[in-house]
Amino acid sequence: MKEFTLNRKVYEKVRKMDHHTMAEFFKDAFMRGYAEGKKLLLPKDEMKTAIMGVKGVGEKKAVDIMQAIDQAEKRKGR
Repeated sequence: MKEFTLNRKVYEKVRKMDHHTMAEFFKDAFMRGYAEGKKLLLPKDEMKTAIMGVKGVGEKKAVDIMQAIDQAEKRKGR
């Protein structure tokens, strides 16, 4: 992941922005960060495999856990 550095050139550019341009600038920065964060998420099949690796958790319990995770994501609007 590329680290963002606020150098003098970027600082001056942001400082001179109007309200709309600054809002777009920060929206774009947020969306890039969000996309980078989504890349770090564990895929559902790998998550289920990891859960099944816990002693005492079988296929049925892993499916129940994954359904609970799916329901929680739906409540959050994901």
